[in-house]
Amino acid sequence: MKKSLPDREIARNYTGVPKKKTNSRPATSSIPNGIAVSQLEHELAIIFLHHRTDAVTRNNLESFRRWNPDIPIVLLSGDEPMEGGISARGLPAFQKLCQHYQGTEWMHRSGLDVMLVDWYRRRKIKAKRWFLVEWDGWCGMPVREFLGEVWEADVVVSSVRWPNREPEWYWFRQIQRLPRAYRPYAVGLAPTCYTMLSDRALQAVSDQLVGELLGHIIYEIRIPTIAHASGYPPVVNPRAGWNVSWKDIEEGTPLSRNLWHPIKWLAPHVPCSPAPNDRGSFVPMMTLGRASKTSGGLPHSPL
Repeated sequence: MKKSLPDREIARNYTGVPKKKTNSRPATSSIPNGIAVSQLEHELAIIFLHHRTDAVTRNNLESFRRWNPDIPIVLLSGDEPMEGGISARGLPAFQKLCQHYQGTEWMHRSGLDVMLVDWYRRRKIKAKRWFLVEWDGWCGMPVREFLGEVWEADVVVSSVRWPNREPEWYWFRQIQRLPRAYRPYAVGLAPTCYTMLSDRALQAVSDQLVGELLGHIIYEIRIPTIAHASGYPPVVNPRAGWNVSWKDIEEGTPLSRNLWHPIKWLAPHVPCSPAPNDRGSFVPMMTLGRASKTSGGLPHSPL
């Protein structure tokens, strides 16, 4: 199969780096979590990725705001932005690629990380860690607590796919689309939601996401592969069990103290409370006592 890659001019011009401005005072912006953001470096920032502004999306966003009042939340939309958010429509280099691939699945399968990187190159906020949340993620605990056991890692994922261990994974058929130098480092993640990247890992992805890598390569391979090739292999978060999946979680499922995905229904908010001493907050899959209509049985573990 012939690769579909950007022409050289588009690839060469896709730097996404704006001209630097000199200011006597640190640049500030308003992040929709009630926090004034400047060039001061935060320990952690949440990037809420969405393409919808409906009630479910807003309800899920509110769950992250409730549990993380001191963490800046960046709203990044592939379509209509939320109040105070950022739209991909305002990212010229990304829009040029969208036009180049118009009529294909590029935006749906290969556009998320390119949009993220285009924003990252223009960001007005600094953070040591970036936590990616998709629109159908729901929060029932502090993100800092969710990342507790993997806080010092550079790349944290909910589930990892290795070619030698899971060669049957559908998206590994795209390994041949990677530039040859990256193929030995090929690795996948699923889902993208709740991936954490240290700033140096995201910077490495930003530096290398040019040229052939901008082609039809799903971001669930491209992000971890570039990071792995840069010396940052993915680490699995032990808190991500069957509560983080790519299969819909049935409406009405009891959502315990954890992060959940995908939640495509209006989930009730739970009171914010201190962490339990015994860490017994996770509801085991078998305690639900009922089958999931969407998965044909009890929800499957992504591991």
